[in-house]
Amino acid sequence: MIRPVSIHCALVTLTWFVLLALLSGFSPVRAQSVRFTGSPSTVGSGFGFPYGVAVDAKGDVFVADNGYKSVKEIVAVNGQVSSTSTVVTIKSGFSSPGGLAVDSAGDVFIADGGGGVKEIVAVGGQVSSSSSVIQVGSGFAYPYGVAVDASGDVFVADHDAKAVKEIVAVGGLVSSSSTVKSVGSGFQGPGAVVVDESGDVYVADTNSGVISEIVAVGGVVSSGSTVNTINSGFGRPEGIALDAAGDVFVADANIHSIQEIVAVSGQVSTASKVVQVGGGFTAPTGVALNALGNIFVADSFGYVVDEIQFPSVNFGQLNVGSTSSTYTIPFVF
Repeated sequence: MIRPVSIHCALVTLTWFVLLALLSGFSPVRAQSVRFTGSPSTVGSGFGFPYGVAVDAKGDVFVADNGYKSVKEIVAVNGQVSSTSTVVTIKSGFSSPGGLAVDSAGDVFIADGGGGVKEIVAVGGQVSSSSSVIQVGSGFAYPYGVAVDASGDVFVADHDAKAVKEIVAVGGLVSSSSTVKSVGSGFQGPGAVVVDESGDVYVADTNSGVISEIVAVGGVVSSGSTVNTINSGFGRPEGIALDAAGDVFVADANIHSIQEIVAVSGQVSTASKVVQVGGGFTAPTGVALNALGNIFVADSFGYVVDEIQFPSVNFGQLNVGSTSSTYTIPFVF
């Protein structure tokens, strides 16, 4: 839940409080996850229908603009984007671009609806209007979402096939002739996928409102893998992302918000808390995080991409025995 917490102390006062509490027999309490809430600010506008969003290691933000059948880049400066950032069209002419993913080489993968899955090939870690676009995998019905793991395997939310599929990389590369296999089962219409470092695949099943986990064994998933329901209380989850702590972020178009499923010791489950970390959107369909943990949201019917930044508080320089001003900060526990 989100609770307003008033902070009114100097560092010395806080240190003595903790020491006295321990001497008095209190047991320390450790929060599994603590996050400030933040307000969305627009970092890109003028889109036709921004559906998917992804962020690379440099902080550049890539947008699948379904309205203009194109992929665009909000160019970061020193790892940051803002309302004044340059927005460039990388490639156009797609069929129905939806979810996006970026690999460590800077290649951009697109779930292109009736056009299958495409890859914009980076040169020197950068994609541009002169980059090649290749087809990867085949036999998809209508993919909505896409993710890529550290080995180069590409995972696809094939919405109309009611399936999650894996394009198997060889030597870290995929192509139009790559093997495609189904992983997990029982989905009603998956719209987005994301994969963690262990190979577990998280699925936003748009049609059923369920977030599921396809559990990897030895880093591998298959059609017979266990599928765990994490949460079934969403309206229309269209986008999904993970942070380094294992928290799962969901773009829920019907609830007009970004919801966070809070991990405990790096794991989410049916017992995990769900908190709202950003609201007031028109219809959020894509979500991604940068290295700082800031959240980027493709607000499709708002025609913008927003960033949720989490505030920091500087108490300033204080003398020993003095007290700072009072700050009221909403925490997420």
